[in-house]
Amino acid sequence: MVAAHPDRTCLVSALGDRSMSYQEVDAAASALARRLALRGVASADTAVAILMDRSFEVVIAMLGVLKVRESVWTQLYQSSLGCPTSSLQAGGCYVPLDPEFPANRLSIYVEDSQAAVIITTTPLLGLARSLLPPNAGSVLLIDDDAEEATETVVRQATCLQGANLAYIMFTSGSTGRPKGAMVTHEGLRDLIAFFVDKMALGESFSSLSSSLTPELGMKT
Repeated sequence: MVAAHPDRTCLVSALGDRSMSYQEVDAAASALARRLALRGVASADTAVAILMDRSFEVVIAMLGVLKVRESVWTQLYQSSLGCPTSSLQAGGCYVPLDPEFPANRLSIYVEDSQAAVIITTTPLLGLARSLLPPNAGSVLLIDDDAEEATETVVRQATCLQGANLAYIMFTSGSTGRPKGAMVTHEGLRDLIAFFVDKMALGESFSSLSSSLTPELGMKT
């Protein structure tokens, strides 16, 4: 969509007072991906936590963590999973953190996923810092315009495999310690393919989601 229809609306706020085009979202995600790479997030399966309220920035953060070239995504999700012929610099996997959850529960998510970075916003900076284990990980402010990655990041091209992680969702922990459910690119691709086929989705499709969780967001 970025290449074919860059100026089409990609995101619209609930009140309709803000919108972003596919080109704008892609540019923001690419800029974030460069900042993450400078912090060492440059290989598949590197976990990055996302601590935010519902906003456009959540979508940008998810895409920034996963960021690969659009042509590679096309090959990966429309053909058999494996190493594409074109060069690919694989991103990490994201771990969504709901700021409404208890801090001790969120700290378990960060610790068990071994998140290298927590992406957050200025109002949640204190909470984000409190979730990091001692001498481990860092916090990246997505709304900090002063921290722009201006230097070129050189990373070794990595083949993104179907078994690589796309995101990690944690259980509620109602029966004990929360457990992380690791969702692979292969599983995500199959989920997307299922709904595209069953709901006959096309380029003009739009969705309204009341949740930031990937499964619910994908199914609404």
